[in-house]
Formats: sequence, structure tokens, C-alpha cells
Amino acid sequence: MWRYWWSLSGPYGFVTEIVASLRAGRHAVVLLPQHAPPGLAAAVAQEVEQDAAWVWTRVPVTAHADGPTALGQTLLGAGTPARSVADLVAHPTLRGRVLWLEIPAARDWPDWAAFVTAFAAAAEPLAVIDRPLLLLSVTGLASAAGPEPTRLVSVCPWRERLDDLDMQQWAAYLLRPLSLNPVERRLRRELLVALAGFDPGCAHRLSAGSLEDLLHPHALLAACAADRGWLAAPPAPRDWAAGAYDRINGQDIDHLAAQCAAPEAAAQVEERLWRAQMTVFFPLIEQLRRRLVARYRKHLHPPFDLPGGRSILHPEDLEIGPLNLLLSKAPISWSRSELLTRLWTLRNALAHLTPMGYRELKELLLTIERSDLWAC
Repeated sequence: MWRYWWSLSGPYGFVTEIVASLRAGRHAVVLLPQHAPPGLAAAVAQEVEQDAAWVWTRVPVTAHADGPTALGQTLLGAGTPARSVADLVAHPTLRGRVLWLEIPAARDWPDWAAFVTAFAAAAEPLAVIDRPLLLLSVTGLASAAGPEPTRLVSVCPWRERLDDLDMQQWAAYLLRPLSLNPVERRLRRELLVALAGFDPGCAHRLSAGSLEDLLHPHALLAACAADRGWLAAPPAPRDWAAGAYDRINGQDIDHLAAQCAAPEAAAQVEERLWRAQMTVFFPLIEQLRRRLVARYRKHLHPPFDLPGGRSILHPEDLEIGPLNLLLSKAPISWSRSELLTRLWTLRNALAHLTPMGYRELKELLLTIERSDLWAC
């Protein structure tokens, strides 16, 4: 599943940026927030292994281990006497290797920073094809506390890497196994994107919920928060390192699960539910409005005098409210009348920034599915 995530445009661009640094002979420090999407190591390894000159090597790192010890024990065997950084770089076993190391805690980073600097300096005289390259993944380290890029070491933070299309494609992938009518599939997809924001792991969890769960998502979000320890210790606002914040398309996005215990959480959830419903239903309302006007044009006799002194000369310009009023006096089938009334109710609610609840939307979806207008 996560292989698909890392094939999407934004995530794959992150992978290729890392690999481009390696191909330039630079070591790389990858900064990840807590609860970052899994599978990055496998995605990078897949790209690295396409180059026959490189050997991908994952180096286990235990808590408080230093760089020379971790490399020496993995590559030279347990019990090998401690070696200096220069001796390690010069050892034939390390030639042409890409060394992936996951730093277990952000607090260990200062010790590793000195090791990376020393290793990069020692490896610089070697030809790029022979040079062992460090690829360090550091989780939960705030960008401000991270290293500065240098001529020999690049820094790749998993931050502002996504756009709406990445999350749209991911949500569509997660929903693919479900048997849904087109409108409900689109609604669920938009709900996943709106509620999960930048977090594919949260989207995966939410995708297991029913439509009712997604329209009343507080329990799902609280469960996600509990799994991450956010109920007991909510992260600070705009805490990227904790996985509680990022930006998409230049807009700040707070993680709803991180804020679910806050007083303003309900308003944030409602705003995102409204946005998802607007995205799906406003175009649909317009599409069905046009079809209803086309079907019942002969019963619509302009000019149409509306409250407030407005007058409309063409049936195509009638909005769903006036159309509902005019066609209530026409010989229209019960199913179409029901559809028109439900569309008007939905449009009125969304125009006043109010998302519809599960019962109303489920009835609307059933009405649309039964309508012959939907199949036009």
C-alpha cells in the first residue's frame, strides 16, 4: 500500500530529491515529523538500487549508539575494535555503499551531527563512485534545530511536499475496494482529504469508517489522537516536528486529531465538513438544475418576478430555489419533485456555511440514485 503513496507526485519528488543529492556525491539528512508516512526507506532503496554502482545498506541504530560503533558492528562484524571515522571511510567494505541510518530520538541528533560532518570530510577525497554516502533519517527534530545544508551534506525536510492532488489520489486509492455509487465515492474522497489534511496515515484510518462516521468524525479523530498520545499531551500549535502541522499549496493546515480536545475543535471540523460538501454538491446541484430546466422548459414562462423586485428573463438563469417554487405548480413526477426539494435544502444550508448531517445526505444520495436525471 505505501509503495503507492511514495509513487505519487509530491512524495516521489521528495524521494528523487534525496537520490539526486546522493548522485551528486552529497550525504543527506532527512528530517521527518513524528507519525510520518512509512515506507520512505524502501522507496529510496528502490531508486538507489537501480544504479549498479551502489550497494544499499540499512544500518541498525540503537539508543545512544554513536556512528563509528553502529557502522563498525554492522559492516565489520560484532566485536570489531572501535575505529576512527577516517579508518571507517577508508575501509574497502564501505566503498560504494549508501548507508541508511534511522536516528531513534531527536535528542541524539547533536552527537550524530558531529559524526556526519567528520564522515563527510573524510569521504570527500574519494571519487563519487567509491564514496560511502550517509543517509540519515531523523524523526521529530524541529526544522529550526536541524542542520544547515553544506557543500557536502544536503538537508531534506518532509515539509510542504504535498498538494491537493496527492491527497486526492491517495484517498481515491484507499476507497477503491469499496462498492459505492459515484456521488458517495466522491463525497467520501473529499471528506478524507478535508479531515486528514496532510496526513496519509490518518486518511487510511478514516477510510475504514462509514459515511456516517466521516460526517460525524469526532470518535475517529479522538481514536487517532489517543494512538499518538495527543489526548494526554496535545502538541503545541503549529508543531511540525510532532506531526501536528504542515502546509499544502501555501496554506497552513492543523491536524484535526491533534486539536480534537481543544474548545475550537468542533468549529474546525464543521468548517472542513462544509468545504468537502461544497466541493461535491455545488457542481452537482448546478448540473441537475440545468437538466431540470431543460426537461420542464415548456412549463417555465418568463419573465419570472422574484421577491425583492428582481426579474429573470431566461429559464436558464433560474437558481435552484426559484426553480423549486415554480415547478411545484407544474406536472412534475414525485421523484423529481423530491430531488428538487432536497437539492434546494442542501444548497440553502451550504450557502449559509452549514454542512448537512448524515441522515439528510443519505436520503439525498438515495434520491439521486433513484432519479432518471442522474443517468442522463
